[in-house]
Amino acid sequence: QRYPDSYIGRAPFNEMAAIYARSRVGANVSTRNDVNMRVFEGLCSGTALLTSRVEGIDDLFAADRDLFLYASPAQLWSQLAYLLSPDGQAVGEQVAQCGQRRCLEQHTYLHRAGALMAAALHRPPEPNHLTGLLALIA
Repeated sequence: QRYPDSYIGRAPFNEMAAIYARSRVGANVSTRNDVNMRVFEGLCSGTALLTSRVEGIDDLFAADRDLFLYASPAQLWSQLAYLLSPDGQAVGEQVAQCGQRRCLEQHTYLHRAGALMAAALHRPPEPNHLTGLLALIA
């Protein structure tokens, strides 16, 4: 009701990527108190992500540099209003760029697959994940 032009709901992955990419802010509510896929999808799409503070998220991303965190519904609404305001828009765009860069550099499926393969073979992960993953498979 507060934001009638918002998209709330599920969509096929290719449509969801387009929805994220054209959004100024992506809001995520973690119902299981975990870092869910919406965190990575939103960040990779270049959206300023506003997500619930959950265990482990501080190990992956920096609050107010890569994404925005909230701890209560009141804080969610307050931060969302700020990010959609003229003053908050530039801040949101800057954080969205940082979050996208960090996600693409450190948190893609390729990064996870390489780390899993390295762990399974008791080797350290390779810095170049594609080369490292191919070397582990070969």
